[in-house]
Amino acid sequence: MNVLINAMNILDRGGCGLYTRELIRGVLEADGIRASLSIPESKFRSIGQVKDIRINEDIIAHTVIPKETKLSLFPESFWHYLTLPAWERRQEFDIFHDPAQIGGFTLRSPSKKILTVHDLSPLTHPDVHPKERVLKHKYLLPQIISNTDLVVVPSNATGRDVAEILGTDENRIRTIHLGCDHLKDERKADFSMLKKKMGMDSQNPFILLTVSTLEPRKNIEVIVDAFEMLCTLDVEKDDFYLVIVGDWGWKNEELEKRIARSPFLKNIVITGRIKDDALVTLYEKSSVFACMSIKEGFGLPPLEAQFFGLPTVISSDEALMEVSGRGALLVKSDDNKKKMAEDLLNNIMNIRTKPELRKEMIDKGKRNAAKYTWRKFTQNIIQAYDSVL
Repeated sequence: MNVLINAMNILDRGGCGLYTRELIRGVLEADGIRASLSIPESKFRSIGQVKDIRINEDIIAHTVIPKETKLSLFPESFWHYLTLPAWERRQEFDIFHDPAQIGGFTLRSPSKKILTVHDLSPLTHPDVHPKERVLKHKYLLPQIISNTDLVVVPSNATGRDVAEILGTDENRIRTIHLGCDHLKDERKADFSMLKKKMGMDSQNPFILLTVSTLEPRKNIEVIVDAFEMLCTLDVEKDDFYLVIVGDWGWKNEELEKRIARSPFLKNIVITGRIKDDALVTLYEKSSVFACMSIKEGFGLPPLEAQFFGLPTVISSDEALMEVSGRGALLVKSDDNKKKMAEDLLNNIMNIRTKPELRKEMIDKGKRNAAKYTWRKFTQNIIQAYDSVL
């Protein structure tokens, strides 16, 4: 089986980048597959400069570089939708798998096309996405899917969206859950040093953790509101910290102002992207994990938190509930953010004051997370490849 994978997102630090790297690693290790990885030359030159993303020599050895054109004002899009498909149709691949959401299937070719659609929130919630992203999903994605033999989605919830919103035949949609065990062998950062770096003076801080890009879709205001309520309720508020791990995304002005005027600003830490060893330590040393997203395609951070034994609270987004299962406490999604914050606060207080509940959620979370491995993901991907040939 001769497979081409579009690896243009291999250096991305978000979920799509992780997905691409784990997909590539799994396929390269599989028997009976000759894999090639396509990547723009400009990104290939950057591989050696990225120190916190592991790219091994095996991946580099399988990389092909369809030549970029320098004439376009939008070189990455030009490469993805014209250069790559024009090059691919001259090759002899059995399968062309594009995990980049809106795939490069603009031209017909003999290979079978597999597209990974991570989520359709630009169509279900266009108000929390940039206009250009919404337009690409509205007008380009349906054309791409019409040239696709199989659509791979990370959750049944996303699969339903693809079927209902894009009118895709359910027989052309396959759910393949991600893994969450990629950090299992990661060394841990020194917690004392990490606390010092984050400005925490407490010996045993109560940490409310969230891992997320800071953008409207993630609903972080709800977590900030709940944190402030928590601090107001308890006289030992100096021991409470809200730690937000992630980069600032688009349309973040209101959130930035909201955090800046918090009376507990000194107890709110925004780390930006951090190294894996620090992330593992935060998962293990934090007290509660919260994810109040409006819409997710899978929801990996809550699952990572469960994997490391951190009690987790999620919104009632369909994908989050599907993936987190009974290993997470629930806050009903609501346009009334104050109501959500109050419900989140109640869950936090229950975890904090009821040791038996805390132990129950740790156990349930670990059992749930154990079901999601990248080995199983790879096995299901290979079965998907077999199914289209």
